[in-house]
Order: sequence, then structure tokens, then C-alpha cells
Amino acid sequence: MGTTGSPPPPCLAPVAARAGAQINTEVSDPHSQLANVMSKDPSYLIFRRFTVMNVRNILRIQSELAHLEKRLESMKEGDPHSQLQDVVEKRLLAYSKYLEAILETKGVRD
Repeated sequence: MGTTGSPPPPCLAPVAARAGAQINTEVSDPHSQLANVMSKDPSYLIFRRFTVMNVRNILRIQSELAHLEKRLESMKEGDPHSQLQDVVEKRLLAYSKYLEAILETKGVRD
């Protein structure tokens, strides 16, 4: 692969044939070739979830939010905390979106 006009990778040719896709041998990028095949049939749209990394990130955000929560609670009444509150709101929104995306794919395996 890597040269113009090279044949498709052996593992891609049978899949392309079943999907009725033509492999463009002028495209040397295997990702472009695979994208062409995958776009022909939704059943070929298989993506890895990177579960461990996603769980690690959600735990990191939870830890950050817990720390921010304690900082907010420790502030005395009347202390200006609008900037801190803005940070908390943004992180909570990001956390909620991230968590929702992870939960939507919970039935999908790595």
C-alpha cells in the first residue's frame, strides 16, 4: 500500500465486494479506502469506544467537580464567587454531556 494504484489491503477486498463498493486504487490512504467501504452499508459502521480511557476521563472530571464543590462550600456568604461558579457550571455541563454520550453506548462492546 502507499503507492498510487496499489491494490486494496487483502482484508478489505472481501468486505468491499460484499458491500458493493469499488476500491479506488488511486487512493493510497487505507483510511480513505476503508471509509469508502464503510459508508456503503451502515452495518459496516463499527467503531471502538475506548472504554478505559472514557471511564478514566469521567472519573477525572468527577474528581475535579468534587474539588470545586468543596471550594464553593467553603466560601463564606457574601464572598464573590461568580468566576468560580462559572467554572463549575461549565465543567458540570461538559460532565453531563460526556456522561450522556458514554451511557448512550453502554450496550456496545469494545
